Amino acid sequence: MERHFLAWRAALGEYGIAIEAGDYYPLEGTGLHEVAREFTKELRWTEAAIDELVLKKKKYFVNRQSITFYPGVESLVSELKGRKVPMAIVTAGHLDQLRLSVPDYFLNHFDALVTGDLFSRGKPDPEPYLRGAEMLGLAPGDCVAVENAPLGVQSARRAKIYCIAICSTVNRNDLAEADEILEQFEDLRKSPKIRQILEIKKRMREFDALTGYPEPKEPRLVHPKVRTIRNRIIASYRDKEFYDGDRNNGYGGLKYDRRWVPIAKNMMEQYSLNGQSAVLQIGCDKGFLLHEFRQLCPAIKVRGTEISDYAIGCTMPSVKPFVQKASFTKLPFAGGEFDFIIAIGPVYSLNLPDAIKCLQEIQRVGKGKSFITLGAYETEEDFRLFRYWTLLGCTVLSKKDWVEVLNHTGYTGDYKFNTAQSLNLVEKI
Repeated sequence: MERHFLAWRAALGEYGIAIEAGDYYPLEGTGLHEVAREFTKELRWTEAAIDELVLKKKKYFVNRQSITFYPGVESLVSELKGRKVPMAIVTAGHLDQLRLSVPDYFLNHFDALVTGDLFSRGKPDPEPYLRGAEMLGLAPGDCVAVENAPLGVQSARRAKIYCIAICSTVNRNDLAEADEILEQFEDLRKSPKIRQILEIKKRMREFDALTGYPEPKEPRLVHPKVRTIRNRIIASYRDKEFYDGDRNNGYGGLKYDRRWVPIAKNMMEQYSLNGQSAVLQIGCDKGFLLHEFRQLCPAIKVRGTEISDYAIGCTMPSVKPFVQKASFTKLPFAGGEFDFIIAIGPVYSLNLPDAIKCLQEIQRVGKGKSFITLGAYETEEDFRLFRYWTLLGCTVLSKKDWVEVLNHTGYTGDYKFNTAQSLNLVEKI
């Protein structure tokens, strides 16, 4: 903010107009031409004269010494980037000015640069922040704005975005509309909102806990006439035909072959499971994975839920006493009962409202560690191939949309996207 003030003071000084910091800081965030008009309103300048003043300001700005960041800003931005938190810069300055004045390494941390040449109404209008949320692919209510200017605070709040204000150049009274007010940028890590974001992103990650599971040797051929609505109707009953019938109706014969041994070993190591741990698998099918946990660590507590009577009836004897029929959206367990929760398939077999409930239940009965799979796509072709293949997939979203759902529910575990690529799906000609 100080560099902008000094550039304006120098440019205006050429015309004999003197300004102080207190004259400029309340205008921070306003478009360049609006600032120029404010300082020259009594002189009734033409638009050509205003354009010339703005150009001079830009030149003074970029010719000044290199930018100096407030303490704590670079480290926090770097950490947020490392944890894949979507971020944008929202500024009234134009893109060319921003790129000339801020190092590329810092700008590269941001997913969007929302500059004054991208919107018609500057701060305090909500347009700049609404544009920022749009470019990040987020709803305004899922965003947090960090501001140090009164007009910026007003812009964020009018956009319905949670705003944290920093008293770096103005006093608290000028920032009173903010949701939080901090004394300096270093205090951002003390903000409950920022801490919540860091904690969620610290835990939630895209991770393949199924490494070692046998991959198909040949491409899976898909076509709208290979798996039809008839096959999906049959699969929806989750009975013998789904588990042990024709491959186009389900698993095509779900038999114990020790393929889950390396998965169980990996999970034991990755999630630090031992004889004192409690593990829950939602949608445990015939209990093969739970059985392997017990084989590796007989003292471990395992529990499973299923919605298929047939699968429960065929569950392996070693774990059958620990499996019960229960809805994916209402788990019959106490809060915080499990050290690790697994849901391979159930979440995206539900409609979106129920998928959200399932994720919230996973958070409720667990202690933060979990692994789920999600039906996802990146392109429309991926989506089409996945829809041809899936029998029970109900909520199939883009990867970005799934991350938004996970953030919405406060999910803190690991997740793996099942996609047309990961399943090696190829359209049958």
